[in-house]
Amino acid sequence: MEKQFLSASGVKSGKIFEPGCGSGMTCVQFAQDGFDITLMDLSPNALKKALTTFENFGQSCKFTIGDLFNLPFLMKNLMLYLIKE
Repeated sequence: MEKQFLSASGVKSGKIFEPGCGSGMTCVQFAQDGFDITLMDLSPNALKKALTTFENFGQSCKFTIGDLFNLPFLMKNLMLYLIKE
């Protein structure tokens, strides 16, 4: 489904931020296509699973422990920009 959305939009590369990443399976597919991935989750265990997923697929990503409802100032500005676009 995610790849269909990007294919229809014409987006071929870029950065993806996934808050609440869980196991990371959604974004690992995008990493395989060359997207720059940043994962965030409140749970250190979830991030550990996501990083293992990325390693199993031979991919890398940035990651951070964080709360979507308590983002650093710069991240809030980024999210507002994405919502407006």
